[in-house]
Amino acid sequence: MTHVLEFLHYPDDPDSEVAMEMLTEAVMTITSGIEIRKRIVRPGSLCCGHTMEIRINGKRVRDVATGPPVPGNFVNCEVGDLPPCWAVEAAILNAIKPSGILFLCVANSARSQLAEGIARSMAPGDVKVFSAGSAPTVLREEVVRVLAEIGIDASSQYAKPIDAIPTDQVDAVITVCGEEVCPVWLHPAARVHWAMPDPAAVQGPDRIRAFREVRNELLMRIRRVFQDWHA
Repeated sequence: MTHVLEFLHYPDDPDSEVAMEMLTEAVMTITSGIEIRKRIVRPGSLCCGHTMEIRINGKRVRDVATGPPVPGNFVNCEVGDLPPCWAVEAAILNAIKPSGILFLCVANSARSQLAEGIARSMAPGDVKVFSAGSAPTVLREEVVRVLAEIGIDASSQYAKPIDAIPTDQVDAVITVCGEEVCPVWLHPAARVHWAMPDPAAVQGPDRIRAFREVRNELLMRIRRVFQDWHA
């Protein structure tokens, strides 16, 4: 099934060409199953005083309050009145509705484990959720703690190598590495990169806060992926 992403803009918007180029590049790194259409609309016809808008299968990708920027994210996709790139990526995943989602990082001890726990709590019953790492270590105790704070039991999760993941059950991969070199998934899948700082690298009294910050960022993004999944 081909999904349609519409880029709507006013005729004299100076950022529209740059935005279209960046949007096209970002979308094509995810999947080839998205048809992009550019459409000029009448000034005053878009919501909230914006001059540009993105719709996927007719559904507007709304603005989101992201708070402080997370280092390494696609800041180059934030042009004019467009929502942040991760919101577009989440909306695309929501549209294509993968049956299996894999979160990847290096150690599979913190960020990808947070993502797995959150996604498992939100995913429909027919969606499989995995996490893995290129050099897995052990599940950080802080992961279990901060997920328990929001009612998610991650105590049975554990670090896994990539080759432990059934390749035929994954059709979307989200890498969450920040400054490291992310592992590569060599099999067909939609691909998204959400760069997150490593909370396990933080020492001292700020460490648990760093885990909570990454948890909250992932919570916001993954909620967008599964929002109105069956609507």
